[in-house]
Amino acid sequence: MPTDADHAGWYTGSVTPGERGNAILAAHLDSTTGPAAFYSLGALRKGDHITVQRRDGRQAVFTITTMNVYDKKAFPSQTVYGPTTLPQLTLITCAEWDKEAKTYRANLVITAHPTPPPA
Repeated sequence: MPTDADHAGWYTGSVTPGERGNAILAAHLDSTTGPAAFYSLGALRKGDHITVQRRDGRQAVFTITTMNVYDKKAFPSQTVYGPTTLPQLTLITCAEWDKEAKTYRANLVITAHPTPPPA
């Protein structure tokens, strides 16, 4: 996870967003000072578009194909972090705040695939 809650972190063991394979980005939902980089992820829906600004200045556009919430105790690491044969974007953040334990019980995982450019 990035130390700056306002930025997403790219898992450097994954491909660059838009390349063939599973590009993984993780970010905080919130911090002690308020909303963080992935605060609005829960408002997205299947079919919505996500634009990733790449370090090289290009943009990669994806369409959300799945949204899942996984309990941290049963997190499917192999499925979420595993390689893919086609380009895929995987976004990960926290979910299901536990007031008593003062921690999140789950993770929201969104997968998205490249959006074809307009004709």
